Amino acid sequence: MKKIAFIMPKLSGGGAERVVSTIIRHINKNEFKCYLILFNTNGDYQESIPKEVNVEELSKRNIIGNSVQLVKIVRKIKPEILFSSMRSISVLLALLKVFFPSTTKLVFRENNTPSVSIKQSRFPWLWRIIYKTIFKYANKIVCQSDFMVNDFRHEFNYTGNNLVKIYNPVDIQMIEKESKKGSSPFPNNNKKNVIAIGKMTEQKGIDLLLKSFANYRERTRDVNLWLLGEGKEQTKYELLAASLGIDDSVHFVGRQNNPFKWMNYADLLILPSRYEGLPNVLLEALCCGCPVVTTDHPGGTNEIMEIIDCPDRIVELNWDKSWFNTLDVKKESFNNHFGLLVVINEYEKLLSEV
Repeated sequence: MKKIAFIMPKLSGGGAERVVSTIIRHINKNEFKCYLILFNTNGDYQESIPKEVNVEELSKRNIIGNSVQLVKIVRKIKPEILFSSMRSISVLLALLKVFFPSTTKLVFRENNTPSVSIKQSRFPWLWRIIYKTIFKYANKIVCQSDFMVNDFRHEFNYTGNNLVKIYNPVDIQMIEKESKKGSSPFPNNNKKNVIAIGKMTEQKGIDLLLKSFANYRERTRDVNLWLLGEGKEQTKYELLAASLGIDDSVHFVGRQNNPFKWMNYADLLILPSRYEGLPNVLLEALCCGCPVVTTDHPGGTNEIMEIIDCPDRIVELNWDKSWFNTLDVKKESFNNHFGLLVVINEYEKLLSEV
């Protein structure tokens, strides 16, 4: 069996963590022996990791100590592949590559559109240098969309065959099952319920959504807006909602263990992001039969809407009653691109050939 070590900070929270946990759960265990190396073992996705997967925790609390410990673990288990789905971890692996067994290959999965996301960092010029140099130590870089592949090529001068596009896996059966658990989380007050889900950061565009909702509220008060997620900008957004006079209709409910139930009962999901990689929340809402609209932004979002033949759902944030209309999603096309078995097979093929 081929040994693969997946390295993550922890298994909780965002889309990257969910994708990695999904791959680990469903990859063919007769062909691949999986290891999971975590900087922190506190994470709700970790509960779903199969018992036969060896989990190692880096016990140090500084980058040097963790680096030394990581090298020791890798040299002990001698994996053929080190797989990272977080930018900071990928850079660390690239810098430490010289200390790993010579037969160990690096596979990085990029979880955002790099040329746009680095602009939000403290040192965007430094990240541009990293992508043009250190990141190229990877044997393969998994991009979530054609848009991301082209971003690497045009923005960072990638010309080789180390880029591969694989969409995110969607466990449709699991999502449909979880979405039916429990009763509606919304009050029975004859108002429509709109949700947005994501970390409370500038990327997710919650401020844009709140301002557009305030304009909509001037015309009608028949909608409640529910924001699922947490993050460093939450207090700022709560103050913004209050200053706009909409805090009585905007509800910050934090991170939910079962967001699929909210998607199932919601009248609409809005994705107001400034940029994305390939938004899992949009794919999951479509599985739950929830009507969706999204802004036009860099990333793979437009590819999703083209695949399901709903380009009219890419909108400006000028609220319209037509947004609440039921979607006629092309399920066969959706499954052929994002279905669990299809995507896992693509990962197995990639990892077999690296």
